[in-house]
Amino acid sequence: CVENEHVFIGYVTDTNKYEGTSCSDEADCQAKCTLDNTCGGYTVGSQGQSLGRGGEFVCAVLSGGTKCWGRNDWNIFNNGAGHVGDAANEMGANLPYLLSDVKKISGGGTSSVLCALLTSGVLECWGQSSYKTHGQSGTGAISFANRATAASDVSDWAMGTNVACAVMNSGAVKCWGVNTHGQLGDGTISTNSLPTDVLNINNAMGVAVGMESSCALLTDGTVQCWGRQDKIGRATTADDPTPGDVGVTGAIKIDANRYYTCVVLNTGKITCWGQPSHEVFGDGGTSVGYGAGKHTVSNIGDTLPSAVQISIGLDNMCAVLDNGHLYCWGRNAYGQVGDGTTTDRNTPVKIMEGVSSVICAHRVTCARLDDDSVKCWGRNLYGEVGQGDTIENRLSPLSVDLADTFPPTPITYGPLVAGTGDSKALQQGCQTCPTGSIRTAGDLLANGATSCACPENFHVSGGQCVACVAG
Repeated sequence: CVENEHVFIGYVTDTNKYEGTSCSDEADCQAKCTLDNTCGGYTVGSQGQSLGRGGEFVCAVLSGGTKCWGRNDWNIFNNGAGHVGDAANEMGANLPYLLSDVKKISGGGTSSVLCALLTSGVLECWGQSSYKTHGQSGTGAISFANRATAASDVSDWAMGTNVACAVMNSGAVKCWGVNTHGQLGDGTISTNSLPTDVLNINNAMGVAVGMESSCALLTDGTVQCWGRQDKIGRATTADDPTPGDVGVTGAIKIDANRYYTCVVLNTGKITCWGQPSHEVFGDGGTSVGYGAGKHTVSNIGDTLPSAVQISIGLDNMCAVLDNGHLYCWGRNAYGQVGDGTTTDRNTPVKIMEGVSSVICAHRVTCARLDDDSVKCWGRNLYGEVGQGDTIENRLSPLSVDLADTFPPTPITYGPLVAGTGDSKALQQGCQTCPTGSIRTAGDLLANGATSCACPENFHVSGGQCVACVAG
């Protein structure tokens, strides 16, 4: 694919005079498409995950490379020693770059291991892992300079507290790490430090990993989970080391922490299951849920607009809505909800507007705004709020100086979805399906995202299903 420019791809005939050529922006593409009845349209893809999380640290994938701040056990930031962002003059231009050509970076639920998925599809890991999450034989420290290749040909990945899983470009899933409850999904309970195939999955588009369970989001909008019986969303009283369907449909996003898993549905609602320790389901209750029970987050996708992205921290959760508003809820003793209080919230509360993505880590939350700025809030024991200090319990969002910008969103290409009724429709890339749209199973864009389709004679434009205009 060609990044950072718009290109026509014709699928109606093989004589499209604009096929494979560039245009300056979407308006130019649309104008040319109007003039050419054979235009097949173009798709706009996703840049990747611009913010990454760890146990008590945060990373940003920026134009100049990746920067991380907060807790720095075992020198995972490769800065010599010491935590980063906990003292004056450690942020901004003084915050060093770690890696370039990164698509996604995370330490999962740990503060001692860091892994980066490169744009080449290689997953590299380093740090100290007593849980075998390096993807290499044995345990012990692996320095940044000697970072290990855990897997190649990877399209997405996730790390929990003691398990990591990767989605391969083929749609298969591989997991490695601790396996006492079958959380590797290979049919055994034998811990394995090397990536092992998850059974019976060949159409995954995402994964979410906790401490004792793992889940895969499939291209047909269903979810399969495996591991500890009270965290896999199924009516079972026994741990299950093989994947099984959890009974949700239309799922388009997934995330997990060590206790529970949540998905965004194509209806815009958020559904969760597992074993939370606090009011993190966001459904207005305070009870702990177990097993097959599903909980729907209050108001979102109902009286509030639809969710397009979620992130789950240790004991709080946030959602970006399709109007750019950010809502958070859950445990709030350290200000991790971000509403200016330390009051626990069992239903979503509005934090700010103009947000494009959010990441919840270990009692710290950070958001990327539409203007490419970053704001963080929460506990701040190690400088993870990014203020160059360790003043604890920052209750409201604070600007973080990164002295860099995020890279522009690349353009990726794939066929128009069958049944849109208009060969000239501009089909925007669907990492999430717009309200009123339907999921087309198995129809993948070039970047691995599942396509979305509107009803007959409608197309996706500006996040809405819009009636096609006769050419």
